[in-house]
Amino acid sequence: MFLSKKKKVLFFLIFWFILFGFMFYVINSSAFGNKITGFTIFSPKENIIDSCENIEDGFIKDMCHFIKRDDCYSIENTYLQYNCLRLGFRFHTMGFMTTQFSLKHDFSNLLEECKDYDDKYHTLHCIYTNAASLAKDNLQEAKDICNQLEDERLISECKFYIASSIAMNIDKDTSKKIDILMNFCEELTNPSWKAECYYVLADELAMTKPEYLKEIANACRKSDTLIDYACFDHIPYLLSPEKTIELFNLLEITKEKVDSVTGGGYILGKKHGSFSLGTSFCNKFPVDYRDYCFRGLSEGIGRKLGSNVSLGISICNNIPLDVRHGCFWEMGKGIGEHLDMDISSGISDCNKVPIEFKKNCFNGLKGTISDQFGFRRDISSGLSYCNQFPDEFKSLCFFGLGSSIWRFNRDITKAISTCNKVSTEFRDDCFKGVGEGICDYFTKDITSSISTCNKVPGEFRDDCFKSLIETLKMYFGRDISVAISYCNKFPDKFKSLCFLGIGKRVFVFNRNLSVAISYCNQFPDEFKSDCFNGLKETIAEYFASNLSSDISACNQFQDEFKKDCFGWLSRSINKHSGSNNSSPDMSTCSEFPVEFKDDCFKELNEGIIQNFEEDTQPSISSCNEAPTESKEDCFNKLKGILTKQFNGDTTLAISNCNQFPADFKSDCFNDLRKTISKYFDDTIKVISACDQFQIEFKGDCFKGIGYDMGINSTEIVIDFSSGEVSACNEIPAEFRYECSLGFREGFDIQNGI
Repeated sequence: MFLSKKKKVLFFLIFWFILFGFMFYVINSSAFGNKITGFTIFSPKENIIDSCENIEDGFIKDMCHFIKRDDCYSIENTYLQYNCLRLGFRFHTMGFMTTQFSLKHDFSNLLEECKDYDDKYHTLHCIYTNAASLAKDNLQEAKDICNQLEDERLISECKFYIASSIAMNIDKDTSKKIDILMNFCEELTNPSWKAECYYVLADELAMTKPEYLKEIANACRKSDTLIDYACFDHIPYLLSPEKTIELFNLLEITKEKVDSVTGGGYILGKKHGSFSLGTSFCNKFPVDYRDYCFRGLSEGIGRKLGSNVSLGISICNNIPLDVRHGCFWEMGKGIGEHLDMDISSGISDCNKVPIEFKKNCFNGLKGTISDQFGFRRDISSGLSYCNQFPDEFKSLCFFGLGSSIWRFNRDITKAISTCNKVSTEFRDDCFKGVGEGICDYFTKDITSSISTCNKVPGEFRDDCFKSLIETLKMYFGRDISVAISYCNKFPDKFKSLCFLGIGKRVFVFNRNLSVAISYCNQFPDEFKSDCFNGLKETIAEYFASNLSSDISACNQFQDEFKKDCFGWLSRSINKHSGSNNSSPDMSTCSEFPVEFKDDCFKELNEGIIQNFEEDTQPSISSCNEAPTESKEDCFNKLKGILTKQFNGDTTLAISNCNQFPADFKSDCFNDLRKTISKYFDDTIKVISACDQFQIEFKGDCFKGIGYDMGINSTEIVIDFSSGEVSACNEIPAEFRYECSLGFREGFDIQNGI
């Protein structure tokens, strides 16, 4: 029966009053309350509450809310509610949890209490929650129930429910339960659920028993070593700023310290939306770690302000430039969370972002909407939304949609069918996304990942493998032997790319360069260079463009790879200068080892040339800073750009040549004269251009005109009254002599005299 409009309003007012009261209770008693309230999942067009509330069976009603995931607080089953809330808090679990669309097994006869459900997804979660409930009194019997599922992934997921039931009451008999959970998590065989088992222990301790910082760190370390789901980054969300600093000081591994300080900055930014308020917190960390804190702070501010774009843009624009991109990226995510199904408003909001950060905003936006459409299997809407993205950002959206299509269906045939509906121009992006989703699901089961990518149509198979490799990097932990074994399983054409990807990751394992180099040295000889190539690309990012640290790092490379490292460092300096619209600082090359200085100057010359097209003066200044042996090459390249750019504007070209230093100015004007002669077919226009030259260069210019006329002549006519060549009569009188000299030189060459 349908309610009248007034009754509906009254119904919703009463409902929200009750809901907010319940939320207040949960917020003060759950590790996920204060995070989940800021997380919004798209609501389907029909009213979720009505569709679930009409169900009579309590558990099936709970499962309805669990599947919809926009009203976790209406779930009465303790364990379903807990994991529904946690999913909003730790959204990465969507990548490997069982969905109602991917389930293939039948469990109807496994547990008496669950045999009457027609839907096997309901049956499975009935088993999960019964095992979780039983674990409080009889852990072994609960494990026995899970073990009957006979599927490694489902067994581990079931045991995660058991772990959750223990963790959610960690405030009582804390030390005992920590020991139980640390031992219990070790039994899980699926790497994703095993990592999540340690993760949930760290989460609950952080929320309810933050004094157990050492145990929190141990649990996070166990989780991140299996698969890096950013435990140390996320734990500060549940800690006070003081406890975050205390945790940071307790940690010894650089990566863990970096992650914790980044997460601490993020949550402060998300709570307060103020860079100035977060600055005092970030300044409490050692100088080497403050940039990471500010990076997290910037991202958190962006996420908070996704619902107020005008204010968000204003605040993001006042954040330091080197971390500003993160603010706009997270703002895009925040915009996506508040869309209420209207993609046009989200696109409009991202289009308001400054042009240099627009891509960051759309990247964040696509991440939110693609997950929601994939989760709801509303593929037609997903395709429609991506098609509304600006052309330059559509590829981002279709990549995200491809990943979500696989993640929530786990059916390669359906994924292929969906990607084939994407326009040809962006179809490869969709299949790249599928590759990411495949890797998220199979994690360390590389054989299944490869087998699944091999089912992708031939023209898109490479895209699947490339994305698979890119995603796979996070699953190696610190066990380099496992990484090598995985890459060796790839088809031959992708092995090199795989080892390159691992090379980009080895330094991230613990931010220890010596260890990273030792990892690369364990690679097979034919792929060792790939590892070092990947390693060199990550160095500057983690040294925060500290040149002395970069140089020190490259110097630690073996001799056979050292040149490549310094070459890449030179290109990075160029790239960094280009992103700031400035010419490279030539003095940086002076700090390079002697044998690599010349290569550095040559590389930076290229950067100078690129910037010269926009602004001549900084490039000329940079060339002047080059050492003598590189200066001539630098100015020769600038001359080349001048002649290439000439569009008939003689005044501008002369102005540029006049900025050259005295030693190179004559050559610049000489090249300019040749360019002018080729550009203008009319000799009168060439003469007019030469007449604008400075007096000391005019003679050479008019001589050049004479030369061009002479080399194209078959006869020479002399004016006997002046002794000058008649063809030069159009030249100003004071320069006819120079023109005649040039004519004779050209004529003699042309006629072999």
